[in-house]
Amino acid sequence: MFINKKIDYKNNIIKYSIIPEDVRISAYLFFWVLVAVGAWLTFNYSNVNFEDNPLIHMYGYNNICILFDSYPATYILPMFWTINFLLFFLYVTLSWFRIYQMYLFGNYPKSNFIIFTTSTIIEYVGLVFFSGVFAVNPEESMFLHTVPFTFLIFALSLMGIKNYLFYRYIAKLSSLESNLGILYLFVHLTTSLIKMTMQVNGFTDDLLYTTLDYIPFNQFIDRLWMITAVLFPLFFSFKFRKRVPPIEISSIY
Repeated sequence: MFINKKIDYKNNIIKYSIIPEDVRISAYLFFWVLVAVGAWLTFNYSNVNFEDNPLIHMYGYNNICILFDSYPATYILPMFWTINFLLFFLYVTLSWFRIYQMYLFGNYPKSNFIIFTTSTIIEYVGLVFFSGVFAVNPEESMFLHTVPFTFLIFALSLMGIKNYLFYRYIAKLSSLESNLGILYLFVHLTTSLIKMTMQVNGFTDDLLYTTLDYIPFNQFIDRLWMITAVLFPLFFSFKFRKRVPPIEISSIY
């Protein structure tokens, strides 16, 4: 579904064309499928107490994680996450491979390539690490349940930076697009930093401040982060998918 194929029968050549942004779109859309399935299972078939659970005790409100944490969602969602993991892993790999090809031909700056590569490695670790969210129930250990998500937030923040640098250089952003991109990065990185701080503070027993004193603010940050981390990437992928080069591979038979 991501590969366009052209066959040159005269010269026995098959040309494949892949747009990494298409894979990214599929990955994020499937994530929302995962969320929808988790919500359906949790609201209809679980015995979760929405007024008395580890999230309420730590943060004072329920966030999206409540949809992943109870039976039967804990039995079903890991299978959905496997598909989601493969899609994200494929996107990260393809986007790096595209950059690598461009770098080899001198079409992408070395400094940006190093940033892109470093971020890609961290994203791989973040995706693998995030799987632990489904393995450890919050009632067993909020620390082990939260740390993987915190690391993923960090990885997605780096992804935002590397993609902005890529689009600015390759997609020839207008002045307005560039400024809006900087504004988006500022909001996303700020909310990511606050959210990571909030989570670290929570599983360290309020080492920095009393979490429950800032419930409305933390809830606002949580929702704003979801918008910048999971919805805006969809918009960017749709917007730039035709303004960046695809990966092209030829096979000769």
